[in-house]
Amino acid sequence: MKKKGEDRRRITKKMAITETEEVTHLPELKDADSFPLWDFEIKILMRAKELINIVDGSDLLSDQGRDEENIRKWKMKDAKCQYYIVRMIEKHMKTHIVTCTTVKEMYDTLKQIYQRDTSQQKSLLLQDFYNFKYDKTKDMMMNISHVQNIAFKLRQLNQNIDENMIMTEITTILPEDYKHFSTAWDSMATVDRTLDNLVARLMLEEVMCKMTTKEEESIAFKTVTKIKSKTPFKCFNCNEIGHAQINC
Repeated sequence: MKKKGEDRRRITKKMAITETEEVTHLPELKDADSFPLWDFEIKILMRAKELINIVDGSDLLSDQGRDEENIRKWKMKDAKCQYYIVRMIEKHMKTHIVTCTTVKEMYDTLKQIYQRDTSQQKSLLLQDFYNFKYDKTKDMMMNISHVQNIAFKLRQLNQNIDENMIMTEITTILPEDYKHFSTAWDSMATVDRTLDNLVARLMLEEVMCKMTTKEEESIAFKTVTKIKSKTPFKCFNCNEIGHAQINC
């Protein structure tokens, strides 16, 4: 019996560690800008844990009646949800929810504070989407991810941003070195012009551009070296060209 009790405690502890590690890898709520992604992640997590009904209020404590076992189970689920929320927000935000007694209250409070007015948020994000300029200090994938991230936030606000719009924006922001790519892309069959294909081809193009640049630099270096090696010697004794001082 003692061994069974120890095994049960060991399993419980292991499960708690696993859940902690699982939440640690998810993005924290930091501000209004991070709310759409955080909201998406928290809902996915709660659905995976079969706890979403506790969060959205479709399963309330009052629905459990007087059944003590059902009440106990509901409170356990609610406590678990509260744990997830607390672990997924930054420390300074916890002051907003310390007086909340249920996870629904916590979620609603955070949503009220950090979810911006939809129309205003859409307007700002659309400006970011269409005014974004390629950042040459970052690689191709980072720039593409930035465009896709804005598109994701807009979709979360029910703003229609389809794949063609994303592809158009990506090809529009490409630097001058990639203008030939845009022409080649536009000439491809429509069925082949997908976002996945575009990203894959741009990644390959970036590698090829880097290789070409290295080759050009290598050729330029060899040319300069060759020219220098052909420079005639000047004698520092008689100032005549063609021999060194040691041979004068």
